[in-house]
Amino acid sequence: MGREQIRIYTGDNLLKLFDDKSRPIIQDFLFENDYIMIVAPAKMGKSILAQQLACSLTNGAPFLDTFEISKPVTVWYFA
Repeated sequence: MGREQIRIYTGDNLLKLFDDKSRPIIQDFLFENDYIMIVAPAKMGKSILAQQLACSLTNGAPFLDTFEISKPVTVWYFA
């Protein structure tokens, strides 16, 4: 068995990971292989925003009626 590698990224290094453009999933918002984290105080609408994002991604409707979805995708949503 091979040894697992752990990578630690900080500040500027994290922003320079992928200088090349990847395929957009949501126009000017989310790209292939991106990770997002929604963080805010309690009762600020994080769950509703995440559910709306998941719905737009799965059915191809523009996110927030503004950002085009390139094609519907499968979403794994957990809270």
